[in-house]
Order: sequence, then C-alpha cells, then structure tokens
Amino acid sequence: MKKIAFRLIIFLLKKFLIISIKNNKSEPLFSTKILNMINHNLGKGSAGPKSIDYEIKVVKRLLNQDDDCLIIDSGANKGEYTEELLKYYPNSNFVLFEPSEINYKYLVKKFENIESIVIENAGLSNKNDKVPLYFDNPGSRIASLSKRKLDHFDIEFSKSEEVKIIKLEDYWKENLENKIIDLLKLDIEGYELFALEGSEKILKYIRNVQFEFGGANIDSKTYFQDFWYFFSNFNFKIYRLSPLKLIEIQKYDESLEYFSTTNYIGVNQDLT
Repeated sequence: MKKIAFRLIIFLLKKFLIISIKNNKSEPLFSTKILNMINHNLGKGSAGPKSIDYEIKVVKRLLNQDDDCLIIDSGANKGEYTEELLKYYPNSNFVLFEPSEINYKYLVKKFENIESIVIENAGLSNKNDKVPLYFDNPGSRIASLSKRKLDHFDIEFSKSEEVKIIKLEDYWKENLENKIIDLLKLDIEGYELFALEGSEKILKYIRNVQFEFGGANIDSKTYFQDFWYFFSNFNFKIYRLSPLKLIEIQKYDESLEYFSTTNYIGVNQDLT
C-alpha cells in the first residue's frame, strides 16, 4: 500500500510540474529543478563520482558480510570505486580492467603493495582486438571506445590511443579458475552491453552486475531495452540504484530510455 501511495504522489507531482513548465515557458527553472530532484531520488541521473557512497551501501547488502569475494572493476579509471570497496572487503580478490595507459600506470602505483589486486591494461568487450580509445584529455573519466559527440558540452573528443580489448569469458577461463564472480562492475562509457556480450558464457557464474546507463549509450547506440532483454534471458532481475533504496524494474517501457547517467544492478536469481 505504501509503495502504491508513493508512486501516486510521484506521478501527480510530475504531472503538476510538467504542466507548470508548459504554462511558464519563460521561467521553467524552478519547476525543472524540482523535477530533476524527484528523478534524482528515484535514481535517475544520480550516478557519478558523488554516488559511490550509496553504490557501496547497495553492494555491501548484496554481498552480505562475506569478506572472501571475487570482484571485477571494469573501467577502473583512478581506482576510487575499488579503493572504497576495499575498506569493507580487505580479504577479497579484485581484478581491475583499465584500457588507458596513463590510468593503468596510475593504478599499478596506487595498489602496488596490495597482492589481492590484479590490474589488467585492457578493456572488456565482445571480441579480442585492438581498437581506438577516444578521449578529451589523457586519463579522462569519460574516455570511451565510441567517438562521442560532445560539442554541446564544449568537449572535443579529438584524441585517441590504441588499446587492447578482451572478452571476460576468455579471461575468466584462463585466469580465474572457474570461480564465482560476486560482483562485476561496468563503468565503460557506453560499452557495457558489449562487455556483457563477451561474458555470456559465464553469466551463470556471476552473482551481481553493476552497470551505468546514460548519455554514452546514445553514442554507442545501445538502449535500455537491450539490457532488459539480455538480463531477462539469463534470469537476472534489474534494479535501479537510488539514494533512497533499490528500485526493481519489473517490466520494460520506453520511459526507461533515460539518458542521464544512472546506475543499475542485475542480480542473478540462480545464485541468490
């Protein structure tokens, strides 16, 4: 009953705000801010560097109190996510994938004294190859395997470097001894679906998949519908991470194509 009341309130507020924006075309700023605030509390567009705290809270709940996990951080960048998770799981094993050469060297230096962390200078995808990694600045947080169009943000994606990409299912077979992966985190700027396609053969051994969906998916031309059907085929439930709670995505509809960066987590129902 509480859930129904909450959803009704949100629905009515959104309707009111949309009408307010339409009727006040010259000054919609206040209404837009409230609408954005509502979406933020629903988890929509709430991902980013500042969201790590509640991401970790959700992960801790899903991993329970077990401190003997195998965690894969793909798109590790400067290692902030792993660094935070390491505080709660110091006895777990981590594998970090980072295709950027400058970030890879940074990670090696940062975690050089921690034997339980393996760092690979590669990105995850659906094939084993060498491809361009595009970026605005060396070590950029928004570097992508897609040549993104970001002129509307005054960001020029004109630089690139050749990087290695691999399939996780091949790496797992060769290096991880058929172990259960407790968490696969994917923050790879629009290439999350391709990384999942390169993990199809081992999805039954992955408990949880945290992934981002947002503006980068416009450039990679991947949609939430793709994720919905992909995970449904492997008996995963999808949840949106919000600052307030986990919100289960019970069915697909077009409103989920929300291209402001949002965090989701897929939970393997066969391993719960």
